[in-house]
Amino acid sequence: MSHFLAPAQQAPLGPTTHYRVTLRRSAIGLPSRFSKILTAMKLTKRLQSVYLPQNQAVAGSILAVKELVHVDNVRRLDPPVGRLSEEDAAEELRAWHASVKDEDAVWVDAKGDVIDWGREAKRAPRGYRVVGNLLSKERDDEIRLQNEVGL
Repeated sequence: MSHFLAPAQQAPLGPTTHYRVTLRRSAIGLPSRFSKILTAMKLTKRLQSVYLPQNQAVAGSILAVKELVHVDNVRRLDPPVGRLSEEDAAEELRAWHASVKDEDAVWVDAKGDVIDWGREAKRAPRGYRVVGNLLSKERDDEIRLQNEVGL
């Protein structure tokens, strides 16, 4: 499920740094080594996704369970650093990567298309807003008037 950014917001292209591994099929009924590999990758539920760094050990684990998982090559979308020197920008990015968890970050693929908007974008808005009253006509008119005025 790819989302596209407007041309002005398109992420600059860069190398991918992580695998996004999604468990597509369960390991129930398979030898225990498959379950152990999935547990080591922190995949416990179907359709759960985890972000793992690209290295040889992770690639070997993915190959061992390749029939059960779907893999995307992704990287974190870094915030704009403005007009900082190269060293200051690198330090700011390191601090930002340390402060933002993987599940909260925005992830893009090699083409710059957004793969995951992060946990906050998936969360439902808090609270509620009263838009009317079915029991009392007077109260309904009062609520609708307040909503029009914006109180």
